[in-house]
Amino acid sequence: MISRGKVPHLMSFSQAIIAPGESTTPHRHQDMAEVYFVQSGFGVLLVDGNHCFLEANSYQVVPAKSVHSLSNTGDIPLSILYFGISSQRA
Repeated sequence: MISRGKVPHLMSFSQAIIAPGESTTPHRHQDMAEVYFVQSGFGVLLVDGNHCFLEANSYQVVPAKSVHSLSNTGDIPLSILYFGISSQRA
């Protein structure tokens, strides 16, 4: 949605739609934290082994270097807006 370099410290701004029963692959970002805002649906965000329950109009912050993944635990698509903020000092 917004490409890298357009807004200072903003590294990404995107939307993900995860089908019921689907999950993302666990991963980490060395150079940025992420903020997830739930537009619709229900799910679980796993961050370094801790479960964070997601529902519409909720948000979660994933610190840089944390292993994380998303799972849709509901019966409708899980729609997430997410953005990455640089963890590097200027």
